[in-house]
Amino acid sequence: MRWLIRILLSLAALLILAGAGFYLYVQSLPTKPPAFVSAADLDERQLAKPLQCAVGQPLQAAYRVRVEVLSRLNGQPVYGSSLSFRTQLQQANGDLVRAVATDIRIDEGEGVQALPDMPYLSRVDSGYGAVFVAFNDLGLMAQHPLAVISQLLKGLSVGNEGETYRYAYDSLQRLYRYRHTPSATERAVFSAGTDLALLSREFAANRSDWQIVSDGGCLPHRLASTERQALQVAGQQGYIEFRIQAEGIPPYADLNRFSFTASANATQRWQMRQVSTADFASPVTSAADMWAVFAGFAKERNSARLIRAAEYLLDNLSPYELADTLLGKGIALSDEAGRDLIFALGISGRAEAEAFMLDVLQALPQGAGDAADMQKVRLMVALSATGQVTPRAYSALDSMARNAQESTNVQANALISMGSMVRQLERQGSDSSNQRQQLTALLRERLNGPQAASAMMAANNAGLTDLEPAIIAHLASSSSRERYAAGMTLSRNPQHYPLLLDHLQGEPSNLVNQAILANLDVTQLSQAQRSQLEQIASNSSDDDKAKLIQRFLSRL
Repeated sequence: MRWLIRILLSLAALLILAGAGFYLYVQSLPTKPPAFVSAADLDERQLAKPLQCAVGQPLQAAYRVRVEVLSRLNGQPVYGSSLSFRTQLQQANGDLVRAVATDIRIDEGEGVQALPDMPYLSRVDSGYGAVFVAFNDLGLMAQHPLAVISQLLKGLSVGNEGETYRYAYDSLQRLYRYRHTPSATERAVFSAGTDLALLSREFAANRSDWQIVSDGGCLPHRLASTERQALQVAGQQGYIEFRIQAEGIPPYADLNRFSFTASANATQRWQMRQVSTADFASPVTSAADMWAVFAGFAKERNSARLIRAAEYLLDNLSPYELADTLLGKGIALSDEAGRDLIFALGISGRAEAEAFMLDVLQALPQGAGDAADMQKVRLMVALSATGQVTPRAYSALDSMARNAQESTNVQANALISMGSMVRQLERQGSDSSNQRQQLTALLRERLNGPQAASAMMAANNAGLTDLEPAIIAHLASSSSRERYAAGMTLSRNPQHYPLLLDHLQGEPSNLVNQAILANLDVTQLSQAQRSQLEQIASNSSDDDKAKLIQRFLSRL
C-alpha cells in the first residue's frame, strides 16, 4: 500500500510542477492578442473611448521627430539617411487614433528632399501610459522612409510593469517589458525566441537604449530610442540601426483636411538609394579566382563575390571565349556553375552586360543540341531580368523567335522573354508601343500552332489583353500545357472569373487548377462564386482538387 501512496504523491507533485510551469508560461506570453486597424473602423457616430492615463480625456498629442537610419556591412557604412517631420495624433472613435505626418524632409546623402504629407491610423490601449497596439500605413509602399513611423509608435508606447508586449506591426518582432521607478521608466528588449523564464529575471541585462521624459500625461514629452537589428546580406555580416528622437509640441494640424481611406498613401513612391553589396566583397583578381567563385556559389551563396566574378569576366573575357566555355570547350565548367555564371551577368548591374550577353547568344551555334539550347534559354532569362533592357535586346530575341534554324524550345523561350521585356520597357518609362504591336502580331500567329502555350505565357508577361478572346479557346485544348497557360493568363482578369469557375468543374489536371486558383483574387469573388467553388470542392471525387479549392478560399 505504501508504494501506491508514494506513486500518487509523486504524480501530485508532478502535476503541481506542471501547473506552475504552465502558469509561468502563460504569464510570460504577450498580454493581449495582436490588434489591427483599418480605415473601415472609422465611425464619426461613435465617441472616443476615454483613457485611464488621460483622466478620461481623448488622446491628442503632437511631436517634432528626427530619425537617423544607419546600415553597416563588414564594419563599413553602406547606407545612411536622416529623416525629419512633424506628426499629430488624435483619438477618434473608440480606441482608434487618426494621425498625420507633415513637413517631411529626407536626406540620403545627396541633398534634402521634401515628401508629401502622410495620414495613418493606429489603436491605443491604456497601460501605465498609452500603448499603440496597431498601425496602418494606408497603402504606403513597403520600403518608403515613413514606414519608420511604426518604430516611433512603439517608442512612444509605455506599458505596464510585469506584462509582456509584442507589437504586431513591428518589423523587428521582439518582446518588450517595462519597469517603473520613482525616478525613471525603463524598457527591456528580448528576442521572440527568448527562454520565457528569463523575461523577468534578466531585465537589467536586456535593458534597451530607450529614454523618455514624462510630464504626467499618457505619452512621453520627449523620447530618445536606438534599436539595432542584425543583418546578413549576400554573405556579409552587419546591422541596421534606427535612432529616433521626438519632442512634444502643441497640436498644429486640422486632421479633417486629410483622407483616411485604405489607399490614401498608395500613390506615394520612393526610390531608395541602391547599395551594391559587391562594393564590400573582396575583389576577384585572377581567372582562377573567378572560376572558383562560379564553381562554389551553389554552396556558399555569396552573391556579392558572384557579382565581383561577373565584373572580372566582363573585363577580361570575350563573348566568344565564354560561348566556347559554356559549350564545354577549354575550362571544365559544371552545368550548375554555368547556370550561376549567366545569372551573375544578369545581376551585375554593369551597363555593358546586356551587349555582352547578346554577343554570347550570337556566338552560340544554331541547332547544336540541348546543351547549347539550354545556355541560350538561360541567357534570354538573364537578359529579361536585368531590370534595365534596351530595344536592341528585344530585337535580338525577336530574330531568334522567327529563325527557323533555331530549335522549337529556343523559339518558344524567346517569345516568353520578349513578353517580359515589353513589360520591363514600360516600367523603365520607355516607349514600347512598337514592340507591343510587333509582339501582339507575332503571338496572334503563334497561338494557332505548336508554340501556343509559350505565346500565351508571353502575352501574360507583357500584360496584353487584346489576345484574350483567342486565348479563351485554348481552355478546351487537349494539351494540359495549353490549358495551364490559358488559365494562368485569363485568371488575372476578373471578367473571366465566371468562365474559369465553370471550367474548374470539369478540369482533370490539378496543375491547371492550381494555375487558375493561384492568380484569382479571392476578394473579387461574389458570394455566389464562392459558393460555387465550395460546391465544386464538395462534389469532387479528387481529394487534391478539393484541398486546392479549400486552401484558396481560406485566403478570404
